[in-house]
Amino acid sequence: MEYLHYQIRAFPHNNIVVTLDKQANVKLLNSIMYERYKSGKNVKASLEFIDCNGTSFKVPYKGEWHVIIEHGIYQGKITARVDVE
Repeated sequence: MEYLHYQIRAFPHNNIVVTLDKQANVKLLNSIMYERYKSGKNVKASLEFIDCNGTSFKVPYKGEWHVIIEHGIYQGKITARVDVE
């Protein structure tokens, strides 16, 4: 599966803001879940939004976070922006 990946260092007071030009599935994974995701195993995302045009995540705890953007049912290139506020 093709996906966009952004690795972010964030703290509980941060929000991760995702802006998309098309609808997509967006997941927030910790490093352990991201390694499972890369190997094709089932994962439990800290937060997940299906078919969204953008969203924001409140960071659950300090650490390395991985924002995964999957195409979902839509084909073609997705343009994304991920910011930490």
